[in-house]
Amino acid sequence: MRLTWWMMIVLGACGGDDAATEDDGDVAPDASSDVTVDAAVDAAVDAAPSVACRTFGAFTRTGALTTTSGQPWHPEGIVADPHVVREASGYRMWFTSVDWTAGTVFDATDRVLGTAYATSADGLVWDDRHMRPDDPAHKIDLVLGPGDWDTVGVETVSVAQVGAERVLFHSGDRPDGSYAIGRARSTDGIVWQRDAAPVLDAVHDWEQPLCIDDACEQRVGGLFEPSFVVDADGTQHVWYAAFGLRGDRLSANMGHAWSTDGGVTWQRSPTPVFTAGAVGAWDESIVSHTNVVPDPGGGYHLFYQGISPAQEAQCAPGSCIFYTPGSIGHAFSEDGTTWVRDPAPLLVPEGDDAFFVGGPSAIIRDGRIELFYFGIASAANADMLRAHLSRATASCD
Repeated sequence: MRLTWWMMIVLGACGGDDAATEDDGDVAPDASSDVTVDAAVDAAVDAAPSVACRTFGAFTRTGALTTTSGQPWHPEGIVADPHVVREASGYRMWFTSVDWTAGTVFDATDRVLGTAYATSADGLVWDDRHMRPDDPAHKIDLVLGPGDWDTVGVETVSVAQVGAERVLFHSGDRPDGSYAIGRARSTDGIVWQRDAAPVLDAVHDWEQPLCIDDACEQRVGGLFEPSFVVDADGTQHVWYAAFGLRGDRLSANMGHAWSTDGGVTWQRSPTPVFTAGAVGAWDESIVSHTNVVPDPGGGYHLFYQGISPAQEAQCAPGSCIFYTPGSIGHAFSEDGTTWVRDPAPLLVPEGDDAFFVGGPSAIIRDGRIELFYFGIASAANADMLRAHLSRATASCD
């Protein structure tokens, strides 16, 4: 389901000065071409009033995204987890990829899991100059890579404007197989200054990583896939996924943390704010890949990946090592804590995405929703980690 899982479990292990502190909390606040334009100007335009979009029509796929150079996004097709923002100067995208030199991604000794970057004027054709390595032995240039605590990799980023700088939250992958959420800051979206330690780590029982050996030297789980949002009053939110047990089954749930002092201290809900669907629902097995977007009229949209038992059943024993088929769904909340989910998914695997759709990143603006995601055409491509970045759109009602 996530690029990390194969990197951690199958392949194994190959900053800034600020450290945030945390307090538990029970009640969340109720909250309603190459880019060179100044960040504050971009932020002001991006925050301009837009049309409320509580409901919307069906999504139409607009096809795979392309690059200005005409080259593939990655020579081996290893792309995932797009996070896209729209600013005055156009679109910016940060996405997960892997760089290495000799051999394959499976046997490379210098493999780096990190974040790449591109820009676009229209959201369809992307300027890839920041992705192209000077040394042809490398596969892709990364703008953010592993640090001291997340040495296995960085992925699934979420970026928002905070004053004159951009703040990025990311999944950080540890050598023991567990995850935590880290943070970095940038004035241009390209050069990042990382925090020295995780900002959010497992606290509650349902967030704790699970041991996968008797000595508990290898674990799976923790906090990952953050979605970072800043309200008009300055309140910062991070919604995230975490592993937990649902009965006797392993499942992913979603949590919510918030800060009212600029990200110095954090509170969080003691229980999940979003869980897998009811028995028989299309997202009964797992919900993950959190993407929360404020509605211009108030409240929040949640776009996420859900997996059903039927999709799990498509995987024969020993298959689907890296990705499990899934669909993209939607829920809405007035306060970011209590969510009402749609009864059916927005996008299902079909066409060019016949095996998998996931990693949603939505933009709501000018009466429509642009939903960026990554898709996989076949089980064979999934086995080789080959994916493509795509977009679908829908009109607000």
